[in-house]
Amino acid sequence: SLSFNGFQGHILTIETSCESRWIAETFGSLIGLNKVWVDALKNNSGWYWDSGPQQNCIFSTSSNCFTSWDSNQPSTQSNVAISINTQYLFNTLWETNNPSTNNRVIVEYSVISSQSCCENAISTEVGGCERQRIWRNPRNLNFYELIVFNSTGLDRSNALSIANKRVWSTTTGELVSFKHPCDWLWLTQMIDLQSEIDLIDYSSFSLWIGAQKIFSSWKWQDNCDVTMFDWQLNEPSCFDLDSIIIKQNKWETQSSNSLTNGMIVEYVVNSISCTTINSGSHDCGTIVMLNNVNWEKLICNSVNEHIYVREINSI
Repeated sequence: SLSFNGFQGHILTIETSCESRWIAETFGSLIGLNKVWVDALKNNSGWYWDSGPQQNCIFSTSSNCFTSWDSNQPSTQSNVAISINTQYLFNTLWETNNPSTNNRVIVEYSVISSQSCCENAISTEVGGCERQRIWRNPRNLNFYELIVFNSTGLDRSNALSIANKRVWSTTTGELVSFKHPCDWLWLTQMIDLQSEIDLIDYSSFSLWIGAQKIFSSWKWQDNCDVTMFDWQLNEPSCFDLDSIIIKQNKWETQSSNSLTNGMIVEYVVNSISCTTINSGSHDCGTIVMLNNVNWEKLICNSVNEHIYVREINSI
């Protein structure tokens, strides 16, 4: 069995309508016309999940549980595989399969160890499922979430209130801070990568981060000094603006009363004390592969606060 960052892997389970849609959106182009096993089995009581947070949950006998059976399904077979229906809201379609069939496998690593049967199974959100874009930073092991607001946007105060109420794996969220340049560089790569997956240019969005000006000093939400910047051209503004957003993977000053497209929430697993970034270069190594290119990102000059990106090899 596989494990990742301490989490045990298991065959995919699909317990909510939003998870079904996310699976289809994320893996649909990879699955194509193939089928993928899900870890559902049948006993005398009905269909149940054989692993995951809702292990042993019988999902086939209650209207409160999520199912997505294809037409004329389920049949008498004892195992379940899914296909992707891209015509109807990118949903998954379920069908029973002979267990000897050679289907593909998606391994799921559940951060939540246990969950009530059919908890949050059917989305009640107006307009469908919230897009959850959560990544884990391999350097500091913290989780980061991209949240996109509705068309009206939110000011900083409301964004901060929402961030502080969100919880991921028992950890309360906060507006993101960057206490090491490699964490900022990693995040820009993740925004670019998520943009490619979703076919949405998230880097063009205005996103709140945790920096705010207190009197004449920039502070993070935990009151640590902001010791690194990556300003956009002609920034910081000469006007007395009290907050910072990121846009086009650069930093811009902004009034806290402005309405933005979204925010980055950080779930701090390993808190660190306030740190000072020393001048000079910081070798962040290979962060992520994007467009079949390995990128090595360096902050080469903290005096003029510019960040430089260097391609090291193509494959």
